[in-house]
Amino acid sequence: MISRINTCGVLFADIAGNTALRQRLGDAEAGRGIRSLIGTMSAAVAGYGGRVIKSDGDDILAVFENQPAIDSANAAIAIQLLAQEAGLALYVGLHVGPVEFCEVLGRPDVLGQTVNFAARLHKLVPDAPGYIFIARELLHDLTPELAARTEPFGVRAIKGIGEVAVCTLQWREAQTVMPTKFAGAGAVSAPVLGLVIRHGETSRRLAGSAPPVLIGRAKDAFLRLDDPELKISSGHLKLEPRAGLWFAQDKSRNGTWLKDAAGGEELHLLGVELALPRTGALCLGRRFAEDPAQSFTLQFEIVMA
Repeated sequence: MISRINTCGVLFADIAGNTALRQRLGDAEAGRGIRSLIGTMSAAVAGYGGRVIKSDGDDILAVFENQPAIDSANAAIAIQLLAQEAGLALYVGLHVGPVEFCEVLGRPDVLGQTVNFAARLHKLVPDAPGYIFIARELLHDLTPELAARTEPFGVRAIKGIGEVAVCTLQWREAQTVMPTKFAGAGAVSAPVLGLVIRHGETSRRLAGSAPPVLIGRAKDAFLRLDDPELKISSGHLKLEPRAGLWFAQDKSRNGTWLKDAAGGEELHLLGVELALPRTGALCLGRRFAEDPAQSFTLQFEIVMA
């Protein structure tokens, strides 16, 4: 039975790569890490005046009634930082509007289009965790500081909602760098000598002091890849050494897929930056399975001293 209706901020957050994490670490260790993160996320939600309505083990649904947009946005930033500290990544989306509070099978729940909207937003890009998605219409409800952290993501068709102008809320102080499950044994933390990139018979080496370079269809690209389907952008991918690491930043419309040679896991990059593992591959504009001839796939290796 519906007890009341109120305007609320609704926040969905889901831990990415749950299955892969359990396969790699085992159920017991992965479960402990996930439960710990859910606990700290719930505490962060409470710290911003919200409450977790429900959790299915690796996700949370939270509502904020005091300052719906501001509190839910601040909580979203806080939980992304907590996930980064835990070495995990989150899908996060939020929206504000009327919410119906009710009970389902004796448990508290929330219903309504606002809830559906937030749920659709949090996995707007299914293969790319690390974002906080919000509708552009919410920007006027945020503080100037929070609004300044937003960047346009474009108009997206959202099922059951229609076309929506979407923004991302940047949760790091500087440039967005995606948390990565590749961090750890496979990541590079020592000084870097260079990065070797191979495409077919072509091999290029970049020194650790090299300026950023672009890879794509542009004639002046550091490494040019022709693409008759035009899935690769002119300046598709930026590679840059920084702080003893090599970073890859996707700057395209279709994204870049990264594969870690050590674990074979694939991650979709779309408009974000990622620290590269020691060795692996990058497929531009499509999944690896869509490029069996490796016409659009780059092999890379970070060369250490």
